[in-house]
Amino acid sequence: MSDTHRFEIPTSLSDASIYQFFDKNFDTWYKCFVKHWSTHHLTHPCRAKDAEINGCMLAFVIDGMQKVARPICKNKNKCITTEEFPDFLYIGCGNTPKSKTGLCETCQQQRILSDNETCLTTNDDNGIYDDPTTGCNVSREDRFVDVDKKISQGIIYTISPCGVIIGFDELYRSESCFMTLWHLFKIIRLIDVYNYKYLPSIIIYDNACSLFIYFWNRYKNNEINRRIVKTPSSEFVSKCSFFIDRFHQPNHRRPMCQKDRNIDFKTNSETTKKINTEAAEQRNSVLKQYQNALSSYSGQKVRVAYLILFHLMNCERNTCDNQFEYNRRYATKVPSNVSSTNDFSDKFSKVEYTTSPVLISPSAIATSFSKIDAMNACK
Repeated sequence: MSDTHRFEIPTSLSDASIYQFFDKNFDTWYKCFVKHWSTHHLTHPCRAKDAEINGCMLAFVIDGMQKVARPICKNKNKCITTEEFPDFLYIGCGNTPKSKTGLCETCQQQRILSDNETCLTTNDDNGIYDDPTTGCNVSREDRFVDVDKKISQGIIYTISPCGVIIGFDELYRSESCFMTLWHLFKIIRLIDVYNYKYLPSIIIYDNACSLFIYFWNRYKNNEINRRIVKTPSSEFVSKCSFFIDRFHQPNHRRPMCQKDRNIDFKTNSETTKKINTEAAEQRNSVLKQYQNALSSYSGQKVRVAYLILFHLMNCERNTCDNQFEYNRRYATKVPSNVSSTNDFSDKFSKVEYTTSPVLISPSAIATSFSKIDAMNACK
């Protein structure tokens, strides 16, 4: 989005107007978010702490956060297709359910697939590889999905080792390998191809072993329902190294886990060994403070709430040694000779500032949407 792009602000704060406004503009907002923060290391890298390397975009650190679960439609087998997954992708339905039925208004009019009617029929389909020599003893199964309670599984997000969040998606079913790859492909697809050379070639995930096997079992495979098509996004991932984060490394006991997926293995570079693999776990400790507010929103509201919250968190982290004033300072007095024309940049230095840290309280997100009535949640 540039100065030439415009969008219409709704004239009323009714649910219908606000939701239409969100639906119409969210994809554009999210794309701007991903493109901006995925390349922040090129224009305004984060300040490194003492005795730490500058971790800006040295790796894609992926993790899930289940504590921000909310009521959703119980149709967990809602299917979509993408460029990389042209046959199926069971992501579930994130709409707010109607009372008693557990289904949203749309899914009430459709036939709901049972688990045995899906293409998730084998361990390989579900990303389970428990082979003693070539597999992994850790897996992501549907055991976390509780159909009766009809709740989401929180979110999955990708973060830079410096603490800046790059992208996010809600999870409407368990955090499986195909959901993780869908999330990662989606982020990379939104980044301009000419910036790929500036992106990291390291993927860090708590179940990197299974993710690696799942990807390579399907990449450029021609078998229907078991293929990941070659696209710029999937080709980029094919050139990446997969590692387990240090927090979860002790749980992985198979040979592949201890060697190939171990970021501290002796053959890896010193720069790789110094990457902060626990950035997501550290961010989770902050994010859980917002779980009550985020869990109360409908699907149309919560994604915008995440977007605002994560952008503010990123701005607070990305101090840049005060190179960029919007992070830590607010303009309190604009000189009268500063116009709205192109001479603004020449006179920007004359604006007076007062230093003030960016504070984000757990109630801030709730306040942002206080004028919107909550939708009926499933009882």
